[in-house]
Amino acid sequence: RAWHSESGGDQRVLDEVRGWQRRMSSAGAQVAMGGGAAAGGRGLRGSALAAGALFLLVLVPTATIALTAGVGPALADTAVPTFLSVQEMAGAAEVLRSYRLDPDPSISPLSAGEALQNLVFVGPAQRPEAMERAPRTRYEQAWFADPESFPDPFSETAARDLVSRNFASFTSDERVSLLQAAAHPAQAELELLARATLADVVTGRWSLPFADGASLFDLPWPRFAAIRTAEGTVRDLISAGFLLVDQGPTLIDNMMGVAWVNMGGDAIEELYKKTGRAADADRLHAARESAAQAASMARVGNGEQDIHTLLRGIPDLVERADALHGLRWEYLATFNMLAPCINLQKMVFGPDKTYADWMDRSEKGLVRVPGEAALFELARTGSAGAGDEAPTGVLSRLLSMTLGAQTQPGSCARLVSALQTGTQTDM
Repeated sequence: RAWHSESGGDQRVLDEVRGWQRRMSSAGAQVAMGGGAAAGGRGLRGSALAAGALFLLVLVPTATIALTAGVGPALADTAVPTFLSVQEMAGAAEVLRSYRLDPDPSISPLSAGEALQNLVFVGPAQRPEAMERAPRTRYEQAWFADPESFPDPFSETAARDLVSRNFASFTSDERVSLLQAAAHPAQAELELLARATLADVVTGRWSLPFADGASLFDLPWPRFAAIRTAEGTVRDLISAGFLLVDQGPTLIDNMMGVAWVNMGGDAIEELYKKTGRAADADRLHAARESAAQAASMARVGNGEQDIHTLLRGIPDLVERADALHGLRWEYLATFNMLAPCINLQKMVFGPDKTYADWMDRSEKGLVRVPGEAALFELARTGSAGAGDEAPTGVLSRLLSMTLGAQTQPGSCARLVSALQTGTQTDM
């Protein structure tokens, strides 16, 4: 533009063009194709725009695929946890399953799920959070007279310590506390939970239907501080623990179930010792030690895996009925969130029939009660949440053009767009 303005404008340009054409014509046969016809500015501008559009058509898919191909493995490496240690702990606790009470088939899954939620809210300070269901029955009285000082609910040896001591060795305040817990009306909820065959933990814990835009990762975590302060009968504790190990839809449920089972095992050992059954206590202790060692040995050689190997193994684990229920749910949600950004074919063309068939099999294996059906639909959406909202922002629209619709479950565009939205919100 500067040359055009300084050299005389359009007339100078035309003179230059005519001079160039005369020189081309005088060259004659020396120029294979001749000078060609004069071209106007409009045609040249159109050609430039067409070349630019072609460049963008190639650049946008390449750039977005390169972006997600680089971000996907990095996200997976940090977001896919190795939960197999929880499976090991559950395996070690299996030796105590023989102490579980006989189930009562008349207890409905919903009643068991509500009983668990009622136990969570024992005490005056417990209040439901957003998306959390209020308890069906409220117990304002705390388990113990002074739960801040006695006993320590987070001590791994709490059950062993309490049972091993003589009742006369407790102070007057501690005896009042223990008697209050033993007579607490919420013991009925623990007894019901201990004899349940199946529990609809999802319906009892969270508000259904789930809100639009919610994801499984937005749900409030299970909290069990109030329950850990209650002992009840030892077999009630073990039975309720195995119910959480077998039925809990999160790993926190499974881990808490293992903790209850182990607390019950500790209490049984001490109870045997106090009642003159030292040989039974020793045998139970040896059996528990052997089970823990066997579970640990089963993991020997299973070292850290690269993220691609781990992701390839997750679909099979989700379908395994002998894996922890919460582990299967956690891996389903995590795999559904990240796998489309790892596989190039799924990244470009979206989920295929293999993915759809796996989801169908997973649903049949995981969903047993109405609440889990709602949870499965939430897990299907990954981290971006449910809903059919249109893409917003330049990056989101570009991703939708090249990586499939954002509203399609299992789409890489949903994940990257959700990350962009989250980043903008944080900023």
